[in-house]
Amino acid sequence: MQVILAHAAEPHTRRAIRAVWPPGLTKPHDTTLWRWLDRAVELGLAVRVGAGTKTQPHRYGLPGR
Repeated sequence: MQVILAHAAEPHTRRAIRAVWPPGLTKPHDTTLWRWLDRAVELGLAVRVGAGTKTQPHRYGLPGR
């Protein structure tokens, strides 16, 4: 997941992260990815922007980018 966020020009939604998941690796279930991203935000490994609504979904990126 960190590789995906590192190569992203801008923060991605969970759906976008799953869409660009590396071929050959099993995509995590959406709930699992949500937990991973929440944990990464808690640990300061990722940042979350957006209100988390339908029109402004959460987007995730790396800190300082």
